[in-house]
Amino acid sequence: RLELTASGDLCDVTKKEDLCLHFTNIEMNAVNGIKEQIVNHFAQKVNLKMQQQMRQVGDVRFKGNMGIFYKLERFEGTLYTKFGDVKTQFDLDEKTKYMNGTLSTNRLEVGKFMNIDDLESVEGSARFSFDIANKDMSQLRSVKNGLLPHGTLDADLHNIQYKFVHFKEAEVHVTSDGSVAKGTARVPQRVFDVVTEFSYTQTKDVQHLEVHPSVKR
Repeated sequence: RLELTASGDLCDVTKKEDLCLHFTNIEMNAVNGIKEQIVNHFAQKVNLKMQQQMRQVGDVRFKGNMGIFYKLERFEGTLYTKFGDVKTQFDLDEKTKYMNGTLSTNRLEVGKFMNIDDLESVEGSARFSFDIANKDMSQLRSVKNGLLPHGTLDADLHNIQYKFVHFKEAEVHVTSDGSVAKGTARVPQRVFDVVTEFSYTQTKDVQHLEVHPSVKR
């Protein structure tokens, strides 16, 4: 169910603040639901409210590197899935309780991954920052009965199609307070910009997102 090979080195073990563990040439294959068990093992560390999407991804393969430092884990590499391949680099920061990183893809079937029937595959890159176990954010999410991670995402999409509309070079910004995610997709034009505003309240029901297109100068 889990195949993993890697090489690495360990340094500065005398003081935990100087701990450094680095793995290179990682090749991992995770099948038959083992990835969910691995993530659930770290559920208190990483709580992104996206269990359904994780199950839908199915079997995955990862090739890349990993570094473990004092209160910081760093990953970089390529994740291969049935929905497309994603190059990513991200940090899990134990001090701030946030996950920060970037990702890029030449083709990712986001619509199938997020259960949005009218959204086709996308091409582009993104920068993101989400809380993974921040107590203040967890309390705020609980007060608002929130079902979303708290954070932001900024994306530059080179190719995207939603329903019958085909966009190129769209700028997307999404902000989530833990209960509602609000976003804008802006396509710059010569005279005016095509702007679409959208919002949703939970990742497992994001296909019901509210969409409001408009034209702005």
